[in-house]
Amino acid sequence: MSEGNRETAADLHGLPGQQRAGDESFGERLRRLRTERGLSLADLAGRAHYSRGYISKVENGRKPATYDFARCCDEALEADGLLLALAPGAGGKGAPSPCPYPGLAAFRTEEAAWFFGRERVTAELVARLAEKAREGGAGTGAVHAPARGTT
Repeated sequence: MSEGNRETAADLHGLPGQQRAGDESFGERLRRLRTERGLSLADLAGRAHYSRGYISKVENGRKPATYDFARCCDEALEADGLLLALAPGAGGKGAPSPCPYPGLAAFRTEEAAWFFGRERVTAELVARLAEKAREGGAGTGAVHAPARGTT
């Protein structure tokens, strides 16, 4: 290990983008660093701004770590990039490419991978809107004025 007894990201030779360093998963490494620093789950939750439950699930391998989570925990534990080196998709070399959300501009076909899982709901919504448009219901441009004497 580098720098005396303190482990650094440089000790992870050849593991960019992987979630295991030797025999440790990201969650196991996180728990070890947290306990070595004498912190409880609540302590780390307060410092990293994530819930105790989420941190526990990551430590136990029931939830995957995100790059942002790894960054926050790395800073909170003063791990000098050790957790970032194991962060999914980061390869220890900075944040993964951001979601290409263009705001109000139209999305392109190459951005479709960022938006998934709602095909059925979207199809149902489009069908309902088409049906309302055929009926001439509210929201289709028809103006419905109240009859005289009813206001």
